[in-house]
Amino acid sequence: MAGLRSSIVEDTSILECRMCQRRERTNPVFYTGKFGEKWVFQGSAPSKYERDHEVLFPPQSSGGKMFMRYLRCLGLDRDEVYITNTCFCTGSKLTQIPTVRESSICSRWKGLEWSCLVESKYVVLMGNDAIRQYFGYDFPSVVYRNGLRIKSSIMGRELVFLLVHHPGHIYQNVRLTAETLGKLTEFGRFVSKEGGCYGRE
Repeated sequence: MAGLRSSIVEDTSILECRMCQRRERTNPVFYTGKFGEKWVFQGSAPSKYERDHEVLFPPQSSGGKMFMRYLRCLGLDRDEVYITNTCFCTGSKLTQIPTVRESSICSRWKGLEWSCLVESKYVVLMGNDAIRQYFGYDFPSVVYRNGLRIKSSIMGRELVFLLVHHPGHIYQNVRLTAETLGKLTEFGRFVSKEGGCYGRE
């Protein structure tokens, strides 16, 4: 974590950011994983538990357990992926979901993050907050786009995005489990046929 943390402190002073109320309440949780991974997973915002333990989707949490099922569908291990969020700071209990303004503020820091993710090829966007940070705030809900694949570029690098429900949402809405896990399995097959790799080569 030191690389991104030191870059942000030196280049953008995110630790001193007070542009929204989230940063007034808590320290940011930047990411879990390494910059050199081919797979990136992006969620919404860190929970209080994740903030306190400085890890995203901890395996012992309900959302973390579902996230592990996501990885198994793709044939991946947790140490083969990079995990981040739409917003780096947690919200209050009543406003955990980022607002459009909060997401827009954090998007400026995402540019620095992506400048470090030079090996990434596949991006799994989990939930509307993550999806809309990349594809616009009027993009249709993941309810209607679950499993959609989109080829797009960031900083001149072509990436393949998969849009799925957030693991926390799936945990609370079990009827969506089979569909979402099926979409992830299909994406894993797509990557294999495309000539990609599951995790590290």
